[in-house]
Amino acid sequence: MFVLVYATDATTTAYLAYEVAARFTPYMRPDPNGRAQWVMPEPAWSLADYAAQCQNDPENTAGALVVYDVENDAGTFNWLLYQQTYAHLYAKAFFVNCIPFAPPFRPAQPGMTSYSQTITYGGTPASPEPQIDKTPLPRATPIPPVAAALVPTPTPTPAPVPSPSPSPTPTAVPSPSGVTPMPTTAPGIVSTQNTVILPTMQVVWRNENEIDDFARQASVPFVSVAALGAYLASRSFTQTTTTSKTVPLVPGVSTSNAGSETVQVQRQANNTTLPYGIAILGSALLPLSSVNFGGSNQTRILKNAASGVATKVRNEIRADCSIKRAKNGDDGLCSLFNEKFFNDK
Repeated sequence: MFVLVYATDATTTAYLAYEVAARFTPYMRPDPNGRAQWVMPEPAWSLADYAAQCQNDPENTAGALVVYDVENDAGTFNWLLYQQTYAHLYAKAFFVNCIPFAPPFRPAQPGMTSYSQTITYGGTPASPEPQIDKTPLPRATPIPPVAAALVPTPTPTPAPVPSPSPSPTPTAVPSPSGVTPMPTTAPGIVSTQNTVILPTMQVVWRNENEIDDFARQASVPFVSVAALGAYLASRSFTQTTTTSKTVPLVPGVSTSNAGSETVQVQRQANNTTLPYGIAILGSALLPLSSVNFGGSNQTRILKNAASGVATKVRNEIRADCSIKRAKNGDDGLCSLFNEKFFNDK
């Protein structure tokens, strides 16, 4: 069974083809001759390539699972202290079988997808050039328009064509069955017939709903941590100390000196040393804007999304085949899988 994918970019196409193949490989049933059946991912193939495979080797072609209408939505959600990189894939799928075409007469060599016939009339294919007389015909005297309307047009008599130089008489080539000989008036004309043989490919399964899967990866942008460190490193604080003193009443001392006395001490400081030695100025943050704690690997995220889509394709085929097995129906797809395919969850 071959896996074909129609996607807009090569990376998504390759990931989906290999992930779908991986989901079905453990469940392939041996063929009637006891040979193991393979699942072959072909991300570079189109249906035309599969048609050639089907026609050339129908005995070893079980069918093609085609994933198409693939949409890839990828991007990043970024907040101050949180970042999420994601990939969202949407796809549809169908399965086609392989019915080779049997031509009216088969080519001499097996495995050919086209055959060519060369038919020669009045000459041989080995002739260097067609031997045709190139002598121009004599021109007729022009007739005035008024007189031309009164004079009937005579039937033109073609000029005699001189006989070509003697050459070996070509061997007559019999016309193949079903080919009508082409009329000719000069030797050396060659007619070539090319026939392309195409198999019949029938869609026997197609998913009803669009399949999609979402993969994400969370990380913390380092620029946020750096900005917080820069803020802490550059912050300043003010400390104010107030001291109050009360003057008691002493006999013999003027009462104007009695009361309270206040002394205020103020101090400012800049905390340039943080607990872990982080002291970053604002100008140093630009090179760190693309760094994340936890990483941001878009390729890995895309592969995870492709894995999820492949799993859902397998689950939909499993559900449909379970229903068909209950009804004793076989469409050429469900018979490819073993019992483990229906029992695993």
